[in-house]
Amino acid sequence: MKKLKACIIKGNPDRMVGKEELAKNYYNEISTFLVSKNFDVIMSESEPKTCPPVRDIAVWVAHSRGVGRIICLPKGKEKYFAKLGSLDGAINPDDEVFQKRVSKQYRDSIADMPMSEQPPKDHFIFSDTHKQEVMRVIDNYLVDKVSNEDQPPSLNW
Repeated sequence: MKKLKACIIKGNPDRMVGKEELAKNYYNEISTFLVSKNFDVIMSESEPKTCPPVRDIAVWVAHSRGVGRIICLPKGKEKYFAKLGSLDGAINPDDEVFQKRVSKQYRDSIADMPMSEQPPKDHFIFSDTHKQEVMRVIDNYLVDKVSNEDQPPSLNW
């Protein structure tokens, strides 16, 4: 059976200062989780104003700044896009407190946030909350795939 492809979209490396090893382990945990679900994994670095791969990707798992890359997806694919480490997705408790504070403090432009403002450790913890969000998009994809396979071919009589 052909493996499905998943794309992990990393967050902003400028917000990993002092937590590089933690971030590396975090993305590796996500990758291992996806591989255990029979996915081949592609990593996307989430450079500014770039899009992740979209061709032949079944699900996307975006973290932090990578969540904004949802705008790159083909219409209708949003339900296959997991948002981790973001206020509008699956977020860990300390990270939620941090993000609410900085979004209020730097509401005009998050780019104005000084480098001294770094997310807490749990921004890089692949928690059960994060796993549930990833499973949600995997399930969405698999349900749609099975539903489409069960449809009889259209007849043009």
